Amino acid sequence: MVSNLQGSEHSLSLIKTMKPFLEEHCVRCHGPKRERGGLRIDLLTVDLDDFTSLDHFQNMLDEMAIESMPPEDEPQPDPKTVVRVSAALTEHIRIAKERHNSGGGKPARRLTQIEFINTVSDVLGVHILPRNLPEDGTVGSFE
Repeated sequence: MVSNLQGSEHSLSLIKTMKPFLEEHCVRCHGPKRERGGLRIDLLTVDLDDFTSLDHFQNMLDEMAIESMPPEDEPQPDPKTVVRVSAALTEHIRIAKERHNSGGGKPARRLTQIEFINTVSDVLGVHILPRNLPEDGTVGSFE
């Protein structure tokens, strides 16, 4: 039984959605009597600030998406239920990531020759000749 499933106020709707699903399809293999894959569902918290719990929920979502859980020899959930549970999990994970986003997320880009030369010179005190570096790419009229 998933009696210990607990969480923050923000997580109450996820708990309401997840608890019956977990009890019916997951706790038999991931509960107090058996602990497959190192996961004990009955000990999970549904807390936006608990990164371990979020990792477990992301793994659950991934396993449901590729239809590897529950295993074929176990009773399968109704597809509509899987969609509902997956949507609730996705939203919970999205909110958690949003709460912990530092505002970054800008894509990495390649330094130009001048930027690279200046960085190496400033950090290491080594001077590099541009002829020893690959050419800068161009996008439109920009270097």
